[in-house]
Amino acid sequence: MSCANPDIPMEDEPRPMLRERSEFGENRSLASRGSRSIGHTSSNGSGDFNYSDDPEIDYDTGATVLYRCIEGKDWDGALSRLELAPIEAKTWVSRREIGTDKLRWRLLPAHAVCIFRAPLALIEALIEVYEDGPKMRDDQGMLPIHLACRNGASKGVILTLLQAFPEALDVRDRKGRLPVDLVQASNSQNKENVLAAIRKYQKENMRRGHNTSVPVSLAHSPFPNHHSSASNPTQARSSGGLPITEPSPMAETTAIDNRTVSQAVGVRDEDISARSLTSSAQREVDYEHRTVLFRMILKKDWKQAAARALAYPEEAATWIVTKGFNGNLRFLPLHKACVLSPPGEEFGDILTAFPAAAESTDQDGWLPLHCACFYGAPADVIGRLMKAYPRAASHKDDEGRLPLHYACLKGASQEVVEALIKTSAKAALAKDQEGRLPLHHACSKGAPEEVIDTLLKASPKGAQSKDDQGRLPIHHACRRNSSERVIRTLLRVYPRASQIKDDQDKLAVHYACNHGGSLEIVQLLIQTYPESINVRNGFGLTPLAEVENLNDPKMKKVLAFLKGFKKEHDLKAADNDVESQVSILKDKVSSLERVLEQVVNLGSELKQELRRTKDPNRVLDDFAEKLREAGTFRVEHEPLSEKIAADNASVPRSIAPSTRSSGHTSLGNSSGTQQRIRAVSKPRSRSRSRSGSLGRSGSNGRSGSNGRSESKGRNSTPGKKRFFGRLSSSSKKAEL
Repeated sequence: MSCANPDIPMEDEPRPMLRERSEFGENRSLASRGSRSIGHTSSNGSGDFNYSDDPEIDYDTGATVLYRCIEGKDWDGALSRLELAPIEAKTWVSRREIGTDKLRWRLLPAHAVCIFRAPLALIEALIEVYEDGPKMRDDQGMLPIHLACRNGASKGVILTLLQAFPEALDVRDRKGRLPVDLVQASNSQNKENVLAAIRKYQKENMRRGHNTSVPVSLAHSPFPNHHSSASNPTQARSSGGLPITEPSPMAETTAIDNRTVSQAVGVRDEDISARSLTSSAQREVDYEHRTVLFRMILKKDWKQAAARALAYPEEAATWIVTKGFNGNLRFLPLHKACVLSPPGEEFGDILTAFPAAAESTDQDGWLPLHCACFYGAPADVIGRLMKAYPRAASHKDDEGRLPLHYACLKGASQEVVEALIKTSAKAALAKDQEGRLPLHHACSKGAPEEVIDTLLKASPKGAQSKDDQGRLPIHHACRRNSSERVIRTLLRVYPRASQIKDDQDKLAVHYACNHGGSLEIVQLLIQTYPESINVRNGFGLTPLAEVENLNDPKMKKVLAFLKGFKKEHDLKAADNDVESQVSILKDKVSSLERVLEQVVNLGSELKQELRRTKDPNRVLDDFAEKLREAGTFRVEHEPLSEKIAADNASVPRSIAPSTRSSGHTSLGNSSGTQQRIRAVSKPRSRSRSRSGSLGRSGSNGRSGSNGRSESKGRNSTPGKKRFFGRLSSSSKKAEL
């Protein structure tokens, strides 16, 4: 069975609100599932599970199709196979040494997805099919969460595995390492985010009584018991090894004046007194006993609400507490007003009644400014909040996001974005826990062109910034099918953006083709980076293959363009290859011609120098130096004159007469260096021999009455004898 390779989107969309969705991923929520059975746990609670009854198959004889799909990173094929054969989710795959029975490794698909960094959707599907998968150890005593922590899994994956098996944080592998130890030892760029998420998860478990170190009697209390050991900062350390910090007073439940309300919420008297000692000035009421001001805000009766806030400012300072999925929700009337987009003037009266509300955070670390930006409040409202508390624009919530992140995420106007950047100049440079700038969120949500321009003006380098999944803003823009002008602007600011791959080895053009991008955008990306026509992503697909897999009639023009461009590009590449080879050969021929020309010129100069000077050794040294500069000769050790003297010294005396009569022989007796000198000097010797032969031929009577030739021959012979005589005398001195 061959696994298909379609694109499976990873968990890449932001999770703006923890109130209405699971914090463990976008695809599915595990919160609605019942508690997991841990019937396979050993009696000592060490987390050793008995899996001897589970099916097992040898990797070399034929692994399961599900495992092969995971190994090949065919996530869509793995999901399909999981539906067809769920038994493979609990089938162990092992491998042994050849020729022996020694076990090399033994894994479940739940372990494999953590090793190969599968998307969250596949991990959740495996847990849903086989709930005990996260509790099983491999051959190294590692749970899936150990492997996920070691291989740099995302925060969503870690929290999903913890939700399936909360006790996993206390389980050690064979080397005695906790999951937290593996995270701290890793080099993953998600390291800090994962550690922060684990701390938060431990703290929430401590508060809800789900941790083994918390008394079970606290499990059903909607409020934490502040008399527990966690209240002592010096002793508040979880069994997972991470310190648990004390919650801030603003996030904790404070004094409740109405005893009936407290009993309705389920708070004990001792808890009320403990909290009243912490902050007696703050008032809280249950949602069912909400104040009149809050009821008016819910009805959007803004004029009456403004009058009520001014008349009863204590109601503007009263916190509303209600139960939520992840704990208690806690907010002021001003938070709720920002959610409902109030008119500016009436909102100003509510803010005036309790100005400190602009600095107050809810259970998720949100200021009213975060609420206003996320829910699209008018620019007037946002301006009043920043005027009341300017530092609000620089305040990050529990997800590491500024109000500007949410403004870009929800398509705020250019006016709002400019006001936020003006108040906090560095807001455009701030990354959230997913490594995203406001520019990433703006591109992922198809923000208006003028907003993109404003963000790029405030932070031009934002176009080069990658998020935790290796994506640039242009990747998000192509996924969202932004306008051609936005893509062109991003390329103008960072031209290399079209060449950058994300963690799935995808270029921007892959996303444009896979998400039905327009012909103009695809043409722009391909023409900016022509080689991308043949670039394959992590699933082995080129941009052309992405469009072909869509099988969308609307993409016919794009498909025709890509086919034509690929054909033309491949032909041009072949022609360029031939042309490049020819160009290289031409360069070599030209270089040789220049060298030969220099050698000829040096030969002429050598001839003239020998006629003018009485010291041929110095002339030959100069000649060798010029050859070296020309790149055709190199003297590695002693100077040329010393080599000539050494050669002459090595010549026997019986050969000396012939040496004097044929000087070039003495230059070529000892080394290849002297042979090269002889080869370069040969044209000069031939010219002299020709002149000498004319003289000798004249003396023999063959040349007729050519007296000029005779005189030339006679005049040249004594000079040669004098020249080589000096060489032979130097050789004799060398012998002595």
